[in-house]
Amino acid sequence: MGNQEMLILVGHAWQCPDCRRLLLEAPDKVLRGRPLSAEQRQALTALRAEHFASLADLAAALNVATGDLLDAMNHARSRLRHF
Repeated sequence: MGNQEMLILVGHAWQCPDCRRLLLEAPDKVLRGRPLSAEQRQALTALRAEHFASLADLAAALNVATGDLLDAMNHARSRLRHF
């Protein structure tokens, strides 16, 4: 599996302040049961508020292309998926 699950999750966090706060404050709770690799879990757990300052900062923190993150943010699951 690729990065789609991670990108959709973080794409929603970019758009939803409540879910972003939850991801930053309780990442283990948010990530529990999600089909993510250990590397993806580590990257998501390491996110800080400053990574959400810009899309480029967020993409760099996750080591993904900004365009891939934008595509995920436009995915229907990203817009509708509260944690």
